[in-house]
Amino acid sequence: MEYARYVEQIVFCRLPVMTAAASNRFPVYPPGLRRPLRAGRTAAPSRRSMEFSTRRIRLLGSLILGTSLLTACTGPLVRQHTGSVSSTAQAMPGEADTLASAALQAWAERRNTAQALALIRRAVQHDENRPDLVWLQIRLCAEADGCDPTPFETRLRRLDPANGVVWLGALGRAEDRLDNQAAASLLDAMSRVTGFDLYWTTLVRRLTLALNAAHGPMSGADGHAVRRPDDAVLTGALNDITGWLSRLDTPAFGPLTTACSPPRAHATGTVARCISIATIMQGSDTALAEALGLGIAQRLAAPGSPQAAALDRRIDVLRYRTQGAVAIMEGQNEREKFSAEILDLMKNLRREQDVTGTILRWAGHPLDPQQ
Repeated sequence: MEYARYVEQIVFCRLPVMTAAASNRFPVYPPGLRRPLRAGRTAAPSRRSMEFSTRRIRLLGSLILGTSLLTACTGPLVRQHTGSVSSTAQAMPGEADTLASAALQAWAERRNTAQALALIRRAVQHDENRPDLVWLQIRLCAEADGCDPTPFETRLRRLDPANGVVWLGALGRAEDRLDNQAAASLLDAMSRVTGFDLYWTTLVRRLTLALNAAHGPMSGADGHAVRRPDDAVLTGALNDITGWLSRLDTPAFGPLTTACSPPRAHATGTVARCISIATIMQGSDTALAEALGLGIAQRLAAPGSPQAAALDRRIDVLRYRTQGAVAIMEGQNEREKFSAEILDLMKNLRREQDVTGTILRWAGHPLDPQQ
């Protein structure tokens, strides 16, 4: 997966939109930070209106971390790293995370859905009260022929009843049956949830550490640790996990974007519900859900209206932040240490947007292009 190649194609769909008020949640400057030497490397966004289209979306929602860190870079360090890779990167993963990481890898690299389902089943059995693992089980089941996700969706509703993602599979099945009444009822239920969360930072952090442990240093004949030639095991694991989760999560929203397309929403009388859903999505825990929420809202807004203008503005900010984050990622020389610091952030920040916002603040970039 070459991130740098495709990020510009969907640059305004990848990173989050954060309001000025929300920026107060982010630390301004962590200890040891210095401003980047090339503070002007982030280009200002185009002021043209940008319409989201699911046809142009490839791997939405992947955190701007993985492959950008793998590219050879000569830019200045954003942070002054000290010592070795953080203790987070050296932490031993739990059994459930090891199994879940192996399940994701079996699906992504070997297309072995039977093995993936067996492994994720064991992971969930090991820790039955983790909604993130149940969501991963739902998505892997959706990729397997003959797998019924209903029992897993029931479990997720019990663990996280306010999360709208649990209804996405049911909506897809209703659309497959051409059952407009059931689809409308499901949209009504989604319009009353509190978010469409994918447990992104939890899964990325936990599964990256598990994959890193599985592919980390090996013991040589003399007993000393032997690293891979590129010495970027943690960064490679982070890149793999973000890419795999993006591929797995993105199709889940297909039924919703179809149901809330302007022709369908107007024909079925669900415009108001779809607008409510779009608003809720913009406050969810991933760039993927937020971007798709903006896209639904933009397509349903009246052209030239104040609502449309406000959405255009938010999309411009989205593009600005994406370009800024890409520049920061590509400016890292000490990739392993930076990857470890990202994982440290994910330990305490639930939303992908808060992680990327903190990265921008670390680099001394404003969160609004007009600041």
